[in-house]
Amino acid sequence: MDAFVNAAAQEVITLHSLVKSWYRGDAEANPAQLERFLTHFHPAFSMDTPQGCRHGRDAFAKYLAAAYGTEARINITVDDIKLSQLSPDMAVVHFNEYRVVNNQRQVRQSTAVFSRGADGNPQWRSLKKTIIDSRQAA
Repeated sequence: MDAFVNAAAQEVITLHSLVKSWYRGDAEANPAQLERFLTHFHPAFSMDTPQGCRHGRDAFAKYLAAAYGTEARINITVDDIKLSQLSPDMAVVHFNEYRVVNNQRQVRQSTAVFSRGADGNPQWRSLKKTIIDSRQAA
């Protein structure tokens, strides 16, 4: 695998840490940083939610703005990252996301497509999430 694919895998970890901070309302992820947050996403970004809805980047941006500080005790981790390179400028990353909110645990299988941004870094182009387990946290 080349550096771009490895950078896409690191982007999955980095962004989920930022998302956790965003939901928690941490000082390093405040609403003034929304535009910087959105630079991680290609202008044509789309996300298929676990509920079966597809959202473009604009709808996702509105959701993010409203979600800031809404889950003070959320925990999000990712693992089981698998990489595929489609071309020098495209990569697919499969991973599991673990979320605990209000004592409810969810496991989501996710597939993300990344394209190389103008700065050479990976940008999220597409994201599909599927809930594979949901139960009361232990």
